[in-house]
Amino acid sequence: MIYGGAIKDAYLLTITDLDGAMFVYGTIVYDTSGRFKVGDWISTSNLYEIREVKDGFAAITQNCIYFIEGYNSLDIPWQAVENIRTGTNPVLALKLIEGTKEINVG
Repeated sequence: MIYGGAIKDAYLLTITDLDGAMFVYGTIVYDTSGRFKVGDWISTSNLYEIREVKDGFAAITQNCIYFIEGYNSLDIPWQAVENIRTGTNPVLALKLIEGTKEINVG
């Protein structure tokens, strides 16, 4: 499998009120396309598949396959997506819309 990039500190986000659509949020380790610099945050497009591979996972979108060593899973409502897509950490985005102090990350 040829990866177009790698992401660390990844969250696998499932949009609960959008038929379970998923995407990944995290920090770029490398990007072969040159669109992102090492250390940039990324919010991928919708995932077609997340697949276990040697030493991690392949997060497959329409245009790229990203390698991630591991991830935290988090269910989010559509209302949190806009904040996440502009760079807000998913846990903070949930706190902002829910007004809560604690979010369970799995």
